Amino acid sequence: MFAELELHVGEEVVVRHVWYGRGDKTKSVLRSVKPYRGVDLEDSWIPFIGYGCAIRAIHSSDGGMIYFNDCIPSDYDARSPEQIDQYKRLGFGEDVAREHREEDLAAKRERDEETAKLDKEAKAKGPEFIEAGKELVKDELVEEWVAYAKKNTDDAYSACVIEASIKIMSALNEGKMSEEADKAADGLGITGFQAGCVAQTIIKYHARGEEYKVYWNGLYGQPEAEGVVNPAVMTIGGSG
Repeated sequence: MFAELELHVGEEVVVRHVWYGRGDKTKSVLRSVKPYRGVDLEDSWIPFIGYGCAIRAIHSSDGGMIYFNDCIPSDYDARSPEQIDQYKRLGFGEDVAREHREEDLAAKRERDEETAKLDKEAKAKGPEFIEAGKELVKDELVEEWVAYAKKNTDDAYSACVIEASIKIMSALNEGKMSEEADKAADGLGITGFQAGCVAQTIIKYHARGEEYKVYWNGLYGQPEAEGVVNPAVMTIGGSG
């Protein structure tokens, strides 16, 4: 069934899929096909059978059906590994389902090992980040900073927020304007949510926090916002 689909790579197709129990369709150029896993479109990836989402059919630009899975119900919303595995067995057979289970478990073990390694490295850097911050934050907030930084250097994800905050606060201390100082954290690969947390940290703890707040919120069209605008569509209040 995938050989026919691969013949249409580079062409526009219509993917009819179910997204958390609701039918949807995506019209886009088919970039590649990963048999039994999913399709890579020009602007998205859609799994054949995945977490909360599955493909029911794919049509070519002229309307011809080039893929169909009658095992996918119109209200598909499988989220547990057991449910997803059951649909894979129904749609692709036990051999494929077993192969996916083994691959997914191996990938999870690898992710867990890498996460544990990064968390260990982050924790080791904790004292360094805490001390660096003491020289950058408002005098009256040094003790609070120590508690905040200590709490947020137990894992790599949170420690990245602390590291980025220190880099930007250091740049602000050097007299750089907020826009230029912000670039000091480039290369850390922070997510939108982390970026919002970094902004919150700087605004609360640094002497030029209010200045940075106007710049940051202005990036999202809300320079007068009372809270801190988060790129992950969240407004964060105080840090504790």
